Amino acid sequence: MTPMLGIMASQISGHLVVPPLTGYVAIGSTTTPFIQIYPWSSGFGTKVANPATLPAGGQIIDVAFSPNGYVVSSVGGTTTHLMSWPFSSSGFGTKYSDPATQPTGANYSVAYNAAGTEIAVTAEIAQPNTFVYPWNDSTGFGTKYSNPGTATLANATYDFQWAANGATVAVVGNPSPWVQAYSWSSGWGTKYANPATLPANYCEGVAWAPNGATLVTSGATSPYINAYPWSSGFGTKYADPVTSPGSESFQSSFNAAGTNFAQASVSSPFANVYPWSSGWGTKYSNPASLPSSYSWNAAWKPDGTAVGFADHSAGTAFYPWSSGFGTKYSQPATAPGGSGNSVAWI
Repeated sequence: MTPMLGIMASQISGHLVVPPLTGYVAIGSTTTPFIQIYPWSSGFGTKVANPATLPAGGQIIDVAFSPNGYVVSSVGGTTTHLMSWPFSSSGFGTKYSDPATQPTGANYSVAYNAAGTEIAVTAEIAQPNTFVYPWNDSTGFGTKYSNPGTATLANATYDFQWAANGATVAVVGNPSPWVQAYSWSSGWGTKYANPATLPANYCEGVAWAPNGATLVTSGATSPYINAYPWSSGFGTKYADPVTSPGSESFQSSFNAAGTNFAQASVSSPFANVYPWSSGWGTKYSNPASLPSSYSWNAAWKPDGTAVGFADHSAGTAFYPWSSGFGTKYSQPATAPGGSGNSVAWI
């Protein structure tokens, strides 16, 4: 299958060059149509028409664009767990064929590597609970990679992320050690030694700094976020932030510059942002208008000028950003269906 491009392409040295798609935000939610995409320009535009084939079997827990923006994927349904669609300025295309081996269990995250050549899914089940596939924009899913030689966490994995260079992956979940890292080269490599200081309890989010030099886990017990230097293994955990997030923390993220970290959590203020520079800075002031309920996911607009939180009550809580939170953006005219679970930008 060849994705719709819907844009102008150019020829360089005889090769077709397609610029990445930008200016859209996707929301995964709890009720039909489960996945919503909006154009973005200083706020939400008119919702893109729903895909002809909607996610099957229930809520969407996580949604992700491929790095070039021309594919969008979701996980969380109870029957067909992992689904992918071509996407362009013309909207959704015809759904890709499902992978031959579908993920099982309740799926919590979906992530592409930076090259867009691999896609990973996590699950709240006993092993195997992390599913990774080769990906090709034209042909879709390849054959699932073999499970790692050293198994991932015994009861559940909740989040999986590649470092930007694609050579290291991190997973978090339950039980101890709560976080694991592996080398990666077209398949699972050797597991790295656990950090000397483990998170205090199970973790539901993991984020790499863009330069790959820091790894942050988000989890269930104080201090809720744990940051480690990374250089071919875990370094000594950084000191905890002076102002704790104060509650269970979910999927969180660095901005593209690696200078700010947005954290989504269960209790008010629900949305926290910290400066980052080889350690935690003083937490930014809370937004004047808080999300209306707990946030499961925090994601930065690629240029860093806005940050979005999946609001479990209102669906979205999005803010302009410039050295702090600006005035919360209005909700989209066509709101997400049900509670917001995830945010993804291109």
